[in-house]
Amino acid sequence: MVDGLKEDGISVDNSPQKRKQKEKNKVKCFCPIIFGLIWVFNSNAVEITFGIKPSPITYSSELKENAEKGDDEAQYKLGWCYYEGLGVEKNPTKAADWFQKAADQNNSAGQYNLAVCYFDGIGVPKNMIKSFEFFEKASKQDNPGAQYALAGFYKNGWATPKDIKKAAELYEKSAENGHACAQNYLGLMFLDGKGKPKDTNQAYEWFEKSAEGNCEKGQRNLGKMYKNGWGTDQDEEKAFLWIKKAAELNDSEAQYLLGQAYQEGKGVSKNPEQASYWLKKAYSGGFSQYEKYSPELLQRAEDGDAYAQYNLGQLYEKGDGLKQNYAEAVQWFRKSANQGNMWAQSELGVCYYQGKSVAVDHKKAFELYTQSAEQGCLAGQANLAGCYLYGHGTDKNEKEALKWYKKAFENGATFVSGAIKELEGKVKKQSATNP
Repeated sequence: MVDGLKEDGISVDNSPQKRKQKEKNKVKCFCPIIFGLIWVFNSNAVEITFGIKPSPITYSSELKENAEKGDDEAQYKLGWCYYEGLGVEKNPTKAADWFQKAADQNNSAGQYNLAVCYFDGIGVPKNMIKSFEFFEKASKQDNPGAQYALAGFYKNGWATPKDIKKAAELYEKSAENGHACAQNYLGLMFLDGKGKPKDTNQAYEWFEKSAEGNCEKGQRNLGKMYKNGWGTDQDEEKAFLWIKKAAELNDSEAQYLLGQAYQEGKGVSKNPEQASYWLKKAYSGGFSQYEKYSPELLQRAEDGDAYAQYNLGQLYEKGDGLKQNYAEAVQWFRKSANQGNMWAQSELGVCYYQGKSVAVDHKKAFELYTQSAEQGCLAGQANLAGCYLYGHGTDKNEKEALKWYKKAFENGATFVSGAIKELEGKVKKQSATNP
């Protein structure tokens, strides 16, 4: 966290000179918290991809002839052949040209794909105004993909004034037309009360439709509804199953949540190996560690959501989106830790260790690290190992330090590998000297 995480910060050099310097600086190798908490719901991103695909087709002279004669369906299909390289060499420029010809004849699939070309700059210069124009044309023909995309334009204010009410209307039209991603966004609007009245029951119903339509975000959010008991009965096992489905579809947030479930034994038996696998996969997939500040985050924290409390503590500690305030950070870490959040327990331990808005108390830090470590938190495990290594808050015990560093490593804390290697040599030497 605030001290960063550095390979050389795990040095086990315990010479008197080094020890003295460490005490002077009050910066210990095990103090930084490694990972933060992911957001509870993320409704900001809008994904727009080619989604209007014709039935299996390949390039043919007959298809080209029909397209040249003005058949709009043939023109759209020929554009797809050039886009995908189906029986002809890929050519984005020709793809966009044929989509344009189809769009000019009011072919909604041609309009949609031409809009995507302008959105991403495929075969044509990127042009958000033209993208908006063709999504709007396709949307008026009740094209659910275009309605979903156009909602994103209104939601984010792209090429048009921001209009949450209009975005909600379009998400609802798209959702009712069966677009699984739109169903997820509509669920988010009901959950947050943005563009729709706040209604967790409606949110649950739309997330369920989205999940059943195989939208990974809908599956992940449905899992969270079960996890928190929002709009439905709390059910950790169902939460695990839906989050697992989303993780297997490569949703990095779901992968992180799945790793947490395996770490904590929520909805599934504890499995450190699976926890480590999914957490590594989440981070390698670009998982963002914590949610930015929002009134909704604050409300969830005040309502008693332990993860939101921990997340808010992080923001106060970092001064990210809020004025840095260690006293507030400690307050929220404590609320979360008291509910058993293992990450908050480790973070609160750091506050006691370093004296952030509380008196320095290594014994209290050791107790908190122990609570965190025993739940499987790799940050708590690494920090607890440091306590045993230096004898802070407990008796010095290099064997225990090695044990906890190994547990942290097994959970994905690869940065402790150097400490493990050096300690193994020391412990082995000690065992040989004192059999």
